[in-house]
Amino acid sequence: LLGGMLAVFQMVWVYGVWLVPASYGALVVRSTMIFSLTMSYFLFAEERRHIRSGGFLACALLGLLAVVGICVLDDDFELRGHLVAGTAIFLASSLLWSVYEVAVRKLAGRTSPLPTFAVTVLVTTALLSIPAAVEGRLEVMWDRQVSDWKVQAAVVSSGALCIGATNALYYQSLRRIGLAYSNMIDLAAPFLTGLFAWLVLGDA
Repeated sequence: LLGGMLAVFQMVWVYGVWLVPASYGALVVRSTMIFSLTMSYFLFAEERRHIRSGGFLACALLGLLAVVGICVLDDDFELRGHLVAGTAIFLASSLLWSVYEVAVRKLAGRTSPLPTFAVTVLVTTALLSIPAAVEGRLEVMWDRQVSDWKVQAAVVSSGALCIGATNALYYQSLRRIGLAYSNMIDLAAPFLTGLFAWLVLGDA
């Protein structure tokens, strides 16, 4: 179940990445917090206590307003064309990720995080190999005219570090501090994504 949800999320998310700037995509994905908190409020009594607290609600509201403010105050921001499609796709991926989060949170107390994630990744990889084979042209990764060592290193590191290590740590986070606080900390992602986009791509 977790592997299937993660595979679908990854496919939807990747399509969104192709359509919108990296930093803007990271902002839209913060809508995950709204979906996740709503679902966890009704499903988990311990999460409900955190979400009801005035301090938590104030911080969540400030964080979300900051995310919205970046879009509204950006003179170059205009919702049209690919940005509309990318936004819709990212919103769909946010909902999928929230369902995935809730499922992981449900299992967190009964399973060990690292083995659970390892099995999830193996299932996800097997499922993603199907559309990869249908799409074809996997050999492009070894075409030196298209993919030099920098691109290959980025692909390997994004899988091992960005997907593998990050999700393994996220499983631990959900188990130790719960879904509500994990999502609150995740609000730092747009800033970090914009910073790395500027450093790597030259345009946040």
